[in-house]
Amino acid sequence: LACDRQPSMNLSFAELASLPSAEKESNVSVVRGTSWPILPFRVMLSFEEFMEVVTVTDIIPQGEGQTLTINRPSPINFEKIQGKFPEDWQCPLKWYNDSKTCDCECGVFDPDCTPGTFLPVLWCPLPYAKVDTGSFCSLSGHCTPFPPTDDKIVVKVSEGCSEINRPGELQLDGYLGTEEAFRTESGDGPMCEPCPGDDVYGGQAALDSDSYYKCWTQTAGVVHSDWSPALYEQAAAAVVVGNSDSIPATNGSSGATGTP
Repeated sequence: LACDRQPSMNLSFAELASLPSAEKESNVSVVRGTSWPILPFRVMLSFEEFMEVVTVTDIIPQGEGQTLTINRPSPINFEKIQGKFPEDWQCPLKWYNDSKTCDCECGVFDPDCTPGTFLPVLWCPLPYAKVDTGSFCSLSGHCTPFPPTDDKIVVKVSEGCSEINRPGELQLDGYLGTEEAFRTESGDGPMCEPCPGDDVYGGQAALDSDSYYKCWTQTAGVVHSDWSPALYEQAAAAVVVGNSDSIPATNGSSGATGTP
């Protein structure tokens, strides 16, 4: 996770007083008021493996807390992450809340898995799983490597960020728009070439036979790490004037090549 290009972020900056449903736009209450960036900004709502990035568009003080107006492109219904019995239960009905064992990964959180019951946990870690899923049961009814510390679901709110990037997401850098719009907004200032030093296509990237845009450059000289500073200067001068014969050879190899 990254907050404003920083490789880490505080996921427990604040807590919600209640669980948000799956509404696209909603008002949520923060338990204790805190300071936030200038509106609008983004935060991440999270509980265990459930994570949702939302945009905060308004903040209203509410007693010791705050009410945040949030816009949610892909809302998670935090009210239903524990499932509903018996509709979502996928194990034998008699196993549910039998006070004998904690039946995890059954589609619904088993009350026998509530922290403090200390009943044996079944089905964790998951058999045949490619990764270690852990031997504890979370409040959402899934195997986890860490024992739950709360006896109820508490949705955390991260610190405010202008942008949040999740693992696997693509980060767009540069100008977003047409070339005509870019040149209009840039004015008469100097333009950076995509491929500096590329004389084959005039500094522009070219599409190869594999449908990849590549820069095509030509080797002007080979510089060895054991050369003295004087030889570096001589090599640089040779590249400038195009006189490859003035670059000294080392270990029997030519000091300059003309191969592309």
